[in-house]
Amino acid sequence: MKEKILAIDSDPFTLSVVKQVLESAGYRVLTALDGESGLQQFHKSEPDLILLDIMLSEVDGWKLCRRIRAVSNVPIIIHTALESPEHMLQAIKVGANDYLVKPVTPEVIQIHVDTLLKGCIQREQLLPTWLSYVSSPHPPELESLPLSV
Repeated sequence: MKEKILAIDSDPFTLSVVKQVLESAGYRVLTALDGESGLQQFHKSEPDLILLDIMLSEVDGWKLCRRIRAVSNVPIIIHTALESPEHMLQAIKVGANDYLVKPVTPEVIQIHVDTLLKGCIQREQLLPTWLSYVSSPHPPELESLPLSV
């Protein structure tokens, strides 16, 4: 099953490029041009990852990230022209997982998406194994546990 990416950006051109690149990489891409429609799309589609601009109408990216983070652990990549260290710190404080400064090549966006999703999938696969190890009265040998994270 294709992972769903929700791209939220006020620039239609940026959205079309991101959509084209990520769809060619095998992802299903949903888009929104403002914060309010992005929030609606999030609730409706339950994406596997969100690519989020900060400078949005209706609800800005900071507020949107906070609102999404309050109800979900979906990976969020901030994709914005704001490049100061204060903005990067703010992104961490509101719950973003990654931060990309525009302009950035589409290939870099794809690599960040691939890496973040791969990390989430590996953690989900690893967690049941570790939980069974910790809760078992006779834990399996450490060599039998997957080591890639």
